[in-house]
Amino acid sequence: MSFEYSLMKKIILFWLPLMVIGFCNGIFRGLVLAQFLSDFHARQISSLLLIAWVALYTYAIFKKLEITTTQRAWLVGFIWLAATVAFEFFLGLVVVKSTLTALLTEYNLFAGRLWSLVLIVIVLMPFLVLRYQRKNETPHHEQ
Repeated sequence: MSFEYSLMKKIILFWLPLMVIGFCNGIFRGLVLAQFLSDFHARQISSLLLIAWVALYTYAIFKKLEITTTQRAWLVGFIWLAATVAFEFFLGLVVVKSTLTALLTEYNLFAGRLWSLVLIVIVLMPFLVLRYQRKNETPHHEQ
């Protein structure tokens, strides 16, 4: 049981900086991107920037998460996804007092909203980094 608790604690602790990255990204969107772009386009660029930040962060801390199996990579990704969505809805509904409709609007890819892609990347990155590292650790034979 302590191993599971320790693993879950580590996964959540390494998710917390993602929240900070997201906040900083939102501040950048509001202070910089919104000065030059419409809200819609600022949100699109912000989502793409956040995807890049999530990818870089996951790669940077990957070894500290001790992900050695595909199962653990998916576990990390899905826990990060659940934590992100739970935090987003808590912040939106309880703190900011936004409507559920307004929050769900951000998930509409067909309307050009890219938030869903951010969430997909959050789920996929631990698995993709694991595959990348496994591929690069395999000894290459000279030809």
